[in-house]
Amino acid sequence: MERQPEHNTEDLGAVAPATSGGEGHAEFIGLFAQHHSQILAYIYRLVHDRHDADDLFQRASMVLWSKFDSFEPASNFLAWAKRIAYLQVCNFLRTSGRDRLRFSDEVLARLAAEPTVPNEESQRRLDALARCMKELGRGDRVTLLSVAPKPDGTLPDSQVNVLNRLGNWMRVNDDALRGADFRIPCEAGTLRFTRKGPWLYAIDLKEPTAPTIIPGVTPVQGSNIRMLGSDKDLAWRQVDGNVVIEEFPDPLPCDHAWVFRIRVNDTTEEIRRHIPVTE
Repeated sequence: MERQPEHNTEDLGAVAPATSGGEGHAEFIGLFAQHHSQILAYIYRLVHDRHDADDLFQRASMVLWSKFDSFEPASNFLAWAKRIAYLQVCNFLRTSGRDRLRFSDEVLARLAAEPTVPNEESQRRLDALARCMKELGRGDRVTLLSVAPKPDGTLPDSQVNVLNRLGNWMRVNDDALRGADFRIPCEAGTLRFTRKGPWLYAIDLKEPTAPTIIPGVTPVQGSNIRMLGSDKDLAWRQVDGNVVIEEFPDPLPCDHAWVFRIRVNDTTEEIRRHIPVTE
């Protein structure tokens, strides 16, 4: 099937219900905006294909729009819309000539009869998930939203691998992120900086090679610098307000984004003095 445009209630303005005026137009848009996500989820449950579901959603939306004059105002809009969507799905499955996994009519009817409105427990979990998502940083939200299960509820191997790699990295470098603050400027070249208590964490996005220079940082005199995930004290020296690290653990403790832990007094002011802020 051809990919249809993104879902947008404004697209429905091109076709008016048979007997509706401005009030009918506004009523439909309001009801459709309230329930469109549940209608799409209902269709997806029946066809288990994202492209087909999007296409059928567009078809069903236009039928709903054109038949809105037959909707009883005091009745259940979602139940009415699901019935029309169900008929669209049945017609699609009957006429589709492509090979596909087909449910029997009995199974399809049972799937169609299951509620799409979350029950109290489901809604509680959704609310808790929404609160957790709000507390995540932007990059973390993007990572999680990029993970989507297959119709059978399992995750694709590629996404499992990404999550496993992320988990492995966090097990080694958790201290650099959990409870830490960013400092401005918080980057220098391939380095990113976080701060927690007396510790500065310099995260190198590129695999480090000796010597590595961490600019604008003055460690506490006599303190040790280590890479997270290793108990090896690294040889370092101070040169013109910069830290020069001359050796690394062998092997490195993780596969990417290597983190140096440095004990400092007031790294913020040192970084501001030595690293130009990029616009």
